[in-house]
This record gives sequence, C-alpha cells and structure tokens, in this order.
Amino acid sequence: MKKIIDFLFKNKTEVILTFLILLYIVFFSFLHIVRHDSLHSNYYDLAIMDQTVYNTFRGRILELTNPEGINNFKRMAIHNDIILAFLAPFYLIYSGAQTLVVIQTIVIALGAIPIYLLGKMILKSKPLGITFAFAYLMYSPLQRAGNFDFHAVLLAVTFLLFMFYLFLRKKYWISFIFFVLSIFSKEQISLTAGFFAFIMAVTAYRKKDRKKLFFSILILLISVVWFFASIWLIAPYFRGGQHFALSRYSNPGDGLFSYINLIFNYDNLRYLFLLLFPLGFLSLFSPWYLLIALPEFMVNFLSSHSQMRGIDNHYAAIIIPFVFISAIFGVNEILKRKILDSKKIILIIIVFTLVMSYYKGILPYSKDSSLKLFLTHRSEMDSVKIWENKLKDENISVSVSESLGSHFSQRIKMYRFSETYRYADYVLIMRNDIYNDWLDKKQSIKDYEKLKADRGYNMIYKDNDLEIYKKI
Repeated sequence: MKKIIDFLFKNKTEVILTFLILLYIVFFSFLHIVRHDSLHSNYYDLAIMDQTVYNTFRGRILELTNPEGINNFKRMAIHNDIILAFLAPFYLIYSGAQTLVVIQTIVIALGAIPIYLLGKMILKSKPLGITFAFAYLMYSPLQRAGNFDFHAVLLAVTFLLFMFYLFLRKKYWISFIFFVLSIFSKEQISLTAGFFAFIMAVTAYRKKDRKKLFFSILILLISVVWFFASIWLIAPYFRGGQHFALSRYSNPGDGLFSYINLIFNYDNLRYLFLLLFPLGFLSLFSPWYLLIALPEFMVNFLSSHSQMRGIDNHYAAIIIPFVFISAIFGVNEILKRKILDSKKIILIIIVFTLVMSYYKGILPYSKDSSLKLFLTHRSEMDSVKIWENKLKDENISVSVSESLGSHFSQRIKMYRFSETYRYADYVLIMRNDIYNDWLDKKQSIKDYEKLKADRGYNMIYKDNDLEIYKKI
C-alpha cells in the first residue's frame, strides 16, 4: 500500500491528468448519450454517420442513402472521411449511434495527453503542462463541437496533436501514422498537414536534417495528392458531379479589396476572438504556429456557409490543435522575455478558460447549458424506443424527420422526410421538426400536408408530437 501511495505521489501530475481525462470521458459520454436518447440528436449528421458505419459493419462498405435523393451511394460522394470504416468493428460491442459519440468523446479526451507532453517538453514545467491539458478539456469550442452529434473530423484534433508532438520528438514513423489517420478523417485536413510539412521541410533544409526533410517532403507530397484526388477525382467519381462544398466558394468581386473585406469582417473577427479567448490570447505571442492552420482559416473565412464561422459545430476542429500549440510556444516566448512568471500565466489560463466556460460552455453551471433540457423526460422517448425495436429489420425503409433520424438509421434505406417519403415503408415524424425545419420549413410543411392527405399511407401511431405512418 505504501508503494502505491509513494508511486501516486511521485507521479501526481500524471495521476491528475488521468483523472481529468476519465472525468471528461464519463461526463461527456453520459451527456451525449442522454442528448441522443432525449431526441436532440439529428439526421444531419449523426443519422448519416451511423448509417454509414452500420452498413460498413454489415459488409456494405461506406454506403448510405443520399441525403438529397433516393439512391444509395458511397460516403466519399460527400466527404472522404474513410476512417469511418475503421469504426465499424466497434459495432461488435454495441451497434448504435451511441457508440460513435462515445468513441468521439474518448478520442477527444486523449488529446489532453499530447497537450500535456508538449507543454512539459517546451516549457520544462509539469504545472504548466497540466494547466494546458485542463484548458484543453475545458475548451468551450471543443466541448460544443463534441456535443453536436458525431463528426469524424473531430477525431483529427487528437491525431494532429499527436502528429505534431511526435514529429518534434523525432518519432517520425509514429507521427506519420497519426498524419494518415488525420487525413482519413476529412479531405481538407491534408491542406493543413501539408502546410505544416512545408514549414518543417524549410527548417529541416536549413539545419541539413535529412531524416526530418525526408518525412516532411513525404507528408507534403501525400497531402497534396490526397487533397486534389479527394476534391477533383474521388468525390466527382462517386457523386457524379463536383464536390458539393465547392459551391460555397465564389468570386466575391473585383480586386484584392473584395477578398480583404471578405476575410476581415465582424463575423470572422468574432470567430477568431472566441477561439483565442479561452487561452487568454496567448497564441498571439507565437503566431507562426497558429498560421499552420491558415488553410483551414481560409476555408472557413471564405465560405458562404455562415456556420463555418461558429463554435457550435465541428468546423473549427482542424484549427483547435494549433490554437493550443501556438499558445504553448507563446508562453515559452513570454517566459524567455520574463514578461510574466509561470504562476501568473497559469492564473491567466485558468481564469480565461473558466470565464469562457461560463458564457459559452455546456457544463451544468454554464449560462447556456442544455443539460436540464436533455434530462427532461418526454413520452415520445418511450414510444421511439418501442418503435426502434419494432422496425429493427434493416430491410424496412423509413422516412424520418430530423430528430428521429439517428434512432432509425441502422438500415439499408433511410430518407430524411421530404417528398421522397413515398419511397419508404414507414414514415416517422416529430411535428416540431416539421414546423421548425432548419433546411426548408415551408417545403416540409407542404410535404407534411401532402402525407396526411395521401391515401397510400395510414397513421398507425400517435404520441403527442410523434406520428407514425405505414404504407398501405
């Protein structure tokens, strides 16, 4: 017993880190599962992801029903996040959307490890290392992204952190593995990984470090090939047309001023403010490392899709690692110049992190916490569980409204409720979804009225907002 106590005391920082990671995993796994069970998860994108992984698990590799049509196609028609196929074996443990949100939570939490190790290595301080790890686990944009269903790109937060740390440690082959895992998580990650490799190649050439130069060039070349292949070969092949995201980018006008105005506007500056605030803007003391994420900043800044400049979703995932990396190196600059000592820096990080957590976090004490909403029991929740079991045959096709998608997604054919409902054996809707449809409320109401008048379908079940129709 004394040896155990001595060991724990000797490694108290690592024990604290382990406790924080486990606490994050337990709490957020619970939160995300409760959110799903209380009918707050979505067709976009948890249902889509679950159907893709489930079909892969059943031998239909990366197959899903086209969210904008009636045919089944490969996931690469939307995004080249083929890492989804590697998640299918976990459905042997439990086959359900809950598995995906738990995996995502675990992988995100493990990102605290490279944060801690990098902080300890660069700053020569365990207290600063654990402070950055704490700030990472409390980082509101990351918590909000994890709460927004499941997205493979969020796994890349941890993969990129390990890639960077191991590259600095000259563990190039292991770093390369994490690089591959990163670009398998979403196609545009290769832009940021390639930019990182370019910077590393320049420094390696100057220092005549042949091994570092080799791996830098290797990562750079693979990144370039993977990005262009994903956008202009793979997506068009499986989609039958250009990558859908290209439509979000167009010429803003004539001249350089038009682009400057598009980048330096209120929404973008507010977005940058929300990303940097939790770390007390320490990233700005070493902006070169933050600029590694410049390709992703441009992807978000120049998009016509406004959600890409918010912290309520997954679009900041590729930027987050470099916010922390640049902050760690920024603190190193502050310590070198003796602007502040480590105790004051720790206090700054904790205060800014907690302030942001209160105003923009999702924890129980946070101003906009949804926990109470998720814990509210509704009768429809029990009915949905009953019908999940009744319609568990994967050959039964369904048309589902937004909040029901991820509860009926483990099947060959699944349609988001629209005029395509007539192809489904069953139609399951929450009326609240119809009258508040973020995609096209007017059209959804029109399709709902059409369904109610359709003699080809009978309403066979109703529970408050929940309505279930069966094809005659």
